[in-house]
Amino acid sequence: MKHTVLIIILISSLLVGCSASSGFTSKPKSIRVAQLPEKVDETSGLAHFNRFLWTHNDSGGQPELYGIDPDNGQLVKTVRVSNANNIDWEDLTQDDNFIYIADTGNNRGDRREFQIYKVAKRDILSPTEEVTAKLISFVFEKQPDNLKPYRHNYDIEALCMVDNQLMFFSKNWANNKTYLYQIDNGIAKRIKKYHTNGLVTGCTYDAKNRIMYLIGYHRYFWFNMRSPFVYTIENFNTKEEYKTKHLLKSIKGFQVEAIDQGNGQLFFTNEDNKYGKQALWTLSFD
Repeated sequence: MKHTVLIIILISSLLVGCSASSGFTSKPKSIRVAQLPEKVDETSGLAHFNRFLWTHNDSGGQPELYGIDPDNGQLVKTVRVSNANNIDWEDLTQDDNFIYIADTGNNRGDRREFQIYKVAKRDILSPTEEVTAKLISFVFEKQPDNLKPYRHNYDIEALCMVDNQLMFFSKNWANNKTYLYQIDNGIAKRIKKYHTNGLVTGCTYDAKNRIMYLIGYHRYFWFNMRSPFVYTIENFNTKEEYKTKHLLKSIKGFQVEAIDQGNGQLFFTNEDNKYGKQALWTLSFD
């Protein structure tokens, strides 16, 4: 009996300690800013710079970036990437001088080579409506043959820049986890895994506070329902990571696709489906 009591006390202490170390003890609050234009009904990436949020459509869309006013969701500029194809654009990330477009979608598992388009910010902000990109190609270090559609772990929808290094989180249809990869010299090497219990569709990294935000959804195949979530990783890429999953219960059914930060806020978008039109949201942990 004494041993049982001691074990309970130890477990309780550990749980209290874990809760105290996290900055995300409150429930997430999502606020709808605006419906997005029909032109971005499959919004799939998000990057904030120079006052605007930039987004794009995914597979089959035009190879274009769309500048959105974060206050009202209105389209303010369209920029075409002249030397790019949109096989399946999935996310955006950035550094001080460039935007990176991830043409990496692989739901069906039939892609072996993936592309990232690197576009200069100064070109995007210039009066021109057309820009050119530098192409970065890569492959997985190890990718099996004959993957089954929607039943594999080699899909990519979340790209980020961490300490000047391109990384991505996989969208794991087979096991509902996500793997973190680092891209070096055209090879994507797996670093670690996270038990998200859902499909990761976007990410953004707060370098100042070393917090990684993942967004995604758990899909219930038997009635095609999606349960959106945000997954936070504090002290990211250290030995003292603290991970928390937050369900976005107020928008159950929505297909969330992208997340980014700007003006001291977190923004995310959902694409058009039967539960709601494409829209821009803010996210807070008050």
